Amino acid sequence: MRTIVNQILTISGLRIKQAFFFLSVLGSLTVTTAQVDFTYHSPYKYLKGKDASTVAADWMSPGFDDGDWSAGNAPFRYGDGTGGVELTDMMNSYSTMYLRSAFECSDTSMVREMTLTVDYDDGFVIWINGVEALRRNAPASLGYDAFAPGNHESGLGEDFVVSTKGLNLVVGTNLVAVQGFNVSLTSTDFYFDLAMYAEKSQPVLSDSAGISFSHPSGFYDAPFNLLLTAPLPDMGIVYTLDGSNPQNSPTAVTAGSTCQILVDPESTAYRPATPGVVVRASFTRPGYKPSIPAAATYIFIERVKEQIYPGGGWPSSNVNGQIIDLPMDYRVVHDPLYAPLMDDALLDIPTISVVTDLKNLFDPASGIYVNADGHGLEWEKECSVELIQPDGSEGFNVNAGLRIRGGWSRHPDYPKHAFRLFFRELYGNDKLYFPLFGEEGADQFDKIDLRTAQNYAWSNGFPENTFVREVFSRDSQRDMGQPYTRSRYYHLYLNGMYWGLYQTQERSEARYA
Repeated sequence: MRTIVNQILTISGLRIKQAFFFLSVLGSLTVTTAQVDFTYHSPYKYLKGKDASTVAADWMSPGFDDGDWSAGNAPFRYGDGTGGVELTDMMNSYSTMYLRSAFECSDTSMVREMTLTVDYDDGFVIWINGVEALRRNAPASLGYDAFAPGNHESGLGEDFVVSTKGLNLVVGTNLVAVQGFNVSLTSTDFYFDLAMYAEKSQPVLSDSAGISFSHPSGFYDAPFNLLLTAPLPDMGIVYTLDGSNPQNSPTAVTAGSTCQILVDPESTAYRPATPGVVVRASFTRPGYKPSIPAAATYIFIERVKEQIYPGGGWPSSNVNGQIIDLPMDYRVVHDPLYAPLMDDALLDIPTISVVTDLKNLFDPASGIYVNADGHGLEWEKECSVELIQPDGSEGFNVNAGLRIRGGWSRHPDYPKHAFRLFFRELYGNDKLYFPLFGEEGADQFDKIDLRTAQNYAWSNGFPENTFVREVFSRDSQRDMGQPYTRSRYYHLYLNGMYWGLYQTQERSEARYA
């Protein structure tokens, strides 16, 4: 009997011929050589849970003989999706699926991590060459009749980056095994599909000199041409205008050692029409990954006051029940009492600009803003963050990790969520080195909270708002000689969109003490 590994080896010659044909069609296009490229709808050997009560404990290992298992292509599903293997007998019969497939790796020495894209309903465990690589929403005991502990809907694949250390990758054919779990026997749907991808591991270019921006971040009245210059003439530049990371964004624009960008809030070239123009740029050199990005934010106050839905990837309606409220309130902006004060109000206190891929915020499956009850490192997304002083004095410009913070305020009925920034070497800055509270406090931070008016807030329809009294109370503790945490007020912009009043607050934990 032939296992799935044997079957793929027998058609490897055909795959090589197809690959050469594909490359000849591409002609002079630049192609990144993948070391692993395992796509959706790949072939598997599979066993239904109802037939797995006596399956061997090592079924996920390369040496296991799956010759008497059924064969078919993913997705494995019922109730959702199209194509693949439809499990018409799963409901009220069994809750698990056992899958085995093979993938090729061309150079293990150059692979440090793999990206696994999983579209699933409801849970799974994945093994590579018999070693557990990833699990999500899986039970503690992996029996043939086990259930996923909670619901998870399919429809959008989620990306997971896993280290290849310990996965025993070999040059040639490797094994991927999956156990999928449904939430109950009466569940009306099940779905599983998987893609895996890995490129050559290359060192990241060091950003010791940095890209030169001809204009500093700040407030501007009219469009202008921004000039970016790489540190050395043999380096290139790659940049984005939509907030995504230019190191790996499909919307990144590639240029030479210098490039000119029109900074115009009304332009929709490579960007949404946000009132703040955000630029993220890295420099490149053959044999290296692009450098950790630098960012700049250019805010046009007149456009901020007229802020509307900007298009370009921003959600146009609520997501996962999360209220999305983007326009400025014309009742305030155009009120005769407040209209003359708006410019001064937007420039009276410092501004914090947070820039990240819009998917990191609003993707239904993985966006932190529309899955605000998510906790932990898996719900932390990379970002660039700037402190912009309205008088042009020194601020900061760093990269960080971004999470949602808070308790009940994470509820989707609350249009404004609070954030927490984490400063890690992973993002290029192991700490924030800046006297955030002037001479009053520390000048080094591992993390910082960005709080906002939440439980008692006008944005939630409450007549009360405790945003001012909270800082007043903490400062009163200071004035009475008691321990307190420091705060400052800021305007917050997310990817160039005005997001309202926020405040920094120290976290009163071990590092604070």
